[in-house]
Amino acid sequence: MAIKENKAMNGNKSKASGPGLPAEFAKKFEDLAPVRPEIHYYKPEVDGEPVPICGILLERREWTTQDGEKSSNFVLALTLPTLLASPGNPEPSEKPAGSFCYVKEWAALKDLNRYLPVQGPNGFESVSEVLIVPKAMQKLPNGKPMRRFEIRARRIQASDSPVQLLAAPTLPAPALSESQDDVIPF
Repeated sequence: MAIKENKAMNGNKSKASGPGLPAEFAKKFEDLAPVRPEIHYYKPEVDGEPVPICGILLERREWTTQDGEKSSNFVLALTLPTLLASPGNPEPSEKPAGSFCYVKEWAALKDLNRYLPVQGPNGFESVSEVLIVPKAMQKLPNGKPMRRFEIRARRIQASDSPVQLLAAPTLPAPALSESQDDVIPF
């Protein structure tokens, strides 16, 4: 990363690094979590080989397919480098620990719902690190194939997470009681 002289916003000269920012901002940039990080996609098999994945389970997101069907994904923050596909590039490449990805909620992964984060009044209290190892496809009685997975998990305190966690909501907005009026004081 190149270091160069830049004029800081307060008029003082300062060394700059990072994405074209003065040094103080570049340091802060590195310390903060991205608000809208790039989210990659997990494929359990690449070139006929199983791809295991290990990460902190952050949330479950529901969405509607183009056909109008409901589907859902788990969001993981990787704790080990993993082959993932990127938006606009379906060819998987290795992404580092700390990267975020979607893992489709296949029937064999429904048990991960038990390991979703526990949230308290100040955000995540505990999270789970999960390891998902794809196994051989299994033929169902209806003739369709279903992927099997071996899943391992451990619950840890959020403060002990090996990767930076996405921001969780803090305190919920207070409910208005009937005795309060609707006038906003500003």
